[in-house]
Amino acid sequence: MSPQHDGVIANASGAAVRQDLNNALQALLSNSSGATAPATTYAFQFWADTTAGQLKQRNSANDAWIVVAELDGIEENLVLRNKTPEDFDNGRESIVAFEGTQSGGEVSTLANIEANHSGTADDEKGRLVFKTNNGSTLTTALSINDEQKATFSLAPSVELEFNSNNDRAIIDFNAPTGIGSIATQEIIGDDSGFAFNVSSGGGSPSEVLSLAGSHSKFSSSVSGTMRTETEVTTTSGTVVNFDNLPYWAKRISIVGYSVSFVGNNGGLAIRVKTSNGAVTTGYRSTSSAVYYGGSAMSSVAQQAITAFLYGFGVTTTVRDFTHALTSMNQNPSSVLGQPGTSTVWVSTGTMGAQYSAGAAFGCVNQGGVIDPGAAVTGIQIFSSDGTAFDSGTITVICEG
Repeated sequence: MSPQHDGVIANASGAAVRQDLNNALQALLSNSSGATAPATTYAFQFWADTTAGQLKQRNSANDAWIVVAELDGIEENLVLRNKTPEDFDNGRESIVAFEGTQSGGEVSTLANIEANHSGTADDEKGRLVFKTNNGSTLTTALSINDEQKATFSLAPSVELEFNSNNDRAIIDFNAPTGIGSIATQEIIGDDSGFAFNVSSGGGSPSEVLSLAGSHSKFSSSVSGTMRTETEVTTTSGTVVNFDNLPYWAKRISIVGYSVSFVGNNGGLAIRVKTSNGAVTTGYRSTSSAVYYGGSAMSSVAQQAITAFLYGFGVTTTVRDFTHALTSMNQNPSSVLGQPGTSTVWVSTGTMGAQYSAGAAFGCVNQGGVIDPGAAVTGIQIFSSDGTAFDSGTITVICEG
């Protein structure tokens, strides 16, 4: 007997009618199984396609077959399709619901998984939403959007987001709009290090702490903190630059150990840098040196307007020094994360130097002030007569 039937019992003799009924029942019980589709079809009719190995169902218009499942188990695809044409956000939804029965016989939805459209454009962007029942309603627990950003609802007031866009891994802690003080906090990991960002009063988050291979730094919102740069060995070149200093620094310390220049030199100079480069004018710098020059104690004073200058009066072989620049701006930013408006820096320092004869030493005290007219972004150290470094190390320390 054929497992496919046209669904019509024709007038015939008793035995023929019986056979026709048996054929119809066999087709019904076997889902009209066969290598080809039934010749006569009805809306919502099932067909077990033995050629494709799929269970198919006729659509409501009775003009196409829809794949429902694999005959030997769901090996590849289980398709749910919303047939309503629409482009609005959360539209085109398809839902898999998980229900349960309570001891009193009540049936409720425990959880569901919903796929819907992301955005309002006529495109293919999708969102996947996982909801659980909190006792009164289905509530979103996890949402994955078209950018593959996952948002976890950890509590009524906090969300945790993992974002791997643009070679960055981001954990966002988002609070509702009404909780402005913790509106957005971020932990960001990328190829440059690990950063903690915090918002101020609901604004955009800005960096509070960052960790990198060579240093760690804290923003001005954390008092008493410090960033230490990796020291630079001064064995060649005429200039040593420290760039990309943190905007929050209120005090910049420059420490030199056994620094010397080719052919010796009598002066060491320090300049501040802004986004426009090294500042070469506007310094009020005074230095005074006291040294033993062979048989008698000598002293010299020197002023400069092109740099903070340590003038020793005679050539020296090595220098050890500590120089500090202190910002007069006690509020580095009206908006957290932006450079401050005050640009005045006060300079103080002491340098110990060895006289070229090798047996005598001296000390230089330096003081001054500079207003570069813009935020300080770097420090430049060089010889006052342009000769090259040949030994020593210099380290810059920034304090908030």
